[in-house]
Amino acid sequence: LETDHFTDPKPRAIRERDEFFSKLSRISGMKAYTSRANMFLLELMNGSCADDLMVRLLVKHGIYIRTCYDKVGLSGEFVRIASRRGGENNRLVQALARILSE
Repeated sequence: LETDHFTDPKPRAIRERDEFFSKLSRISGMKAYTSRANMFLLELMNGSCADDLMVRLLVKHGIYIRTCYDKVGLSGEFVRIASRRGGENNRLVQALARILSE
């Protein structure tokens, strides 16, 4: 009997989330806030605009992120992103790094 179908997916999801956060934390031009969920809050620095980032990611890379203008208590430029599978996370990290370095 194969047990691969019955293994708990949580350890892998947690590992991928933690790796994603580590990679996000190394991107200059933003600050990633830790999370125990699969979503991260990113604060954009150096005059970057959340709306601009959202549009550029969607148009150039087909990646949707959420702006946080309607979140009470946040002042500044913030976006929220979700951790997914490793390859998708890597693609988002590369796109973010590219756009924020332009």
